Amino acid sequence: MSQLELLNACTYMYFNLDRKLFQSTEFKDEIKELFEKHWFFEKIKQIHIKEEKDIFLLNSVILYIKNNNKKLFYRLFHYPLKRTGNAEVMLFLLLKNSFLSNSGTTGNDIIINDIEYEIKNCIVSKKYKSDSLYFSNFKLGNAFCVRNIINNIENYFNKIPKGSEMAEARKDSEFLRLEEEYRTTVYAEYFNKHDLLFIDKNGIIQFVGKVQKENIFIDTITEGTIKPMILI
Repeated sequence: MSQLELLNACTYMYFNLDRKLFQSTEFKDEIKELFEKHWFFEKIKQIHIKEEKDIFLLNSVILYIKNNNKKLFYRLFHYPLKRTGNAEVMLFLLLKNSFLSNSGTTGNDIIINDIEYEIKNCIVSKKYKSDSLYFSNFKLGNAFCVRNIINNIENYFNKIPKGSEMAEARKDSEFLRLEEEYRTTVYAEYFNKHDLLFIDKNGIIQFVGKVQKENIFIDTITEGTIKPMILI
């Protein structure tokens, strides 16, 4: 190992911290100082949230980190805290009035200014050769069952439509009926009950708030579940 590799290893060491320490603001300053000393070598700029739209101010801080140290950003975005998804530790550090939820008692990921949010890592892209942009490539978890809808789609098409086949299926009135059934189910059981924070693979916050029913569509069917796509 070279001297530079050794320095990088020491610089970006992961800390042996329990998730419970992130589930309140009690130790937030101490955790922040730990990251400042061993990762940032400078004070971390935090965004103070007064209104929900203030969360988008965080994008400038994230871009500052990325532009100055891509490796630091990558390790922060993918910080391997147990039972914690991508970006959660990063948001905890960069949003002043935030802390992680108790994953054992709630389906949400983070509390920001007393509002609970589910964090979804997503891809932002066009779908079906349209000019519209969608959030996609995320799952909703196992809080409700869509197996019956999947079975009905499979029985109707004698297979599970994939890729371009899904685009063709969308021209079929029966598929649109089944998609509406899915839309109604996931809106009632999930989207209407949760505030969402969509953050893309580059660490940019794309959306904060509740998703409207009419913007929910089926993207793919994989691993026994349906991945939705959300019209922006």
